[in-house]
Amino acid sequence: MKAAKSGRNSFGYLLDERTAARSRAGRRTRKRARSTLNAVYVIFLAVMCIATVYMCVYFLQLKENVTSLKRQNARLQTELTEMRRDNEARYQNITNNVDWDYIRDVAINKLNMKYADKDQIICYNSASDGYVYQYTDVPDKDNG
Repeated sequence: MKAAKSGRNSFGYLLDERTAARSRAGRRTRKRARSTLNAVYVIFLAVMCIATVYMCVYFLQLKENVTSLKRQNARLQTELTEMRRDNEARYQNITNNVDWDYIRDVAINKLNMKYADKDQIICYNSASDGYVYQYTDVPDKDNG
């Protein structure tokens, strides 16, 4: 083999033509690989940045929705409290203005109503706390 005219490398050794060509080809390959890696890395970072920004915006929108719903809930609770207070005041006003003695007097004297005797009262057990509906006549104690 001949000594190469190509020169010396950084260590001061003489290189032959093949070694120099291999060295140049290796450098080009490494440079191409580095540039490809850099491009892929930059694209990856760009995608990750876009995804991160999207997630932050989405999170802020969700947080705003939650805050809005909390405000609406508080407003509705205040409205409900006011309505209950108003309803209770109206109920008290109505019950305070009822003359129970007048109602009893009209029922007994004008409508000929009277209080039920103990033997006229029939108790029924209901499965619920609601109303008891009468579908048929109530049987007499003597007949049934």
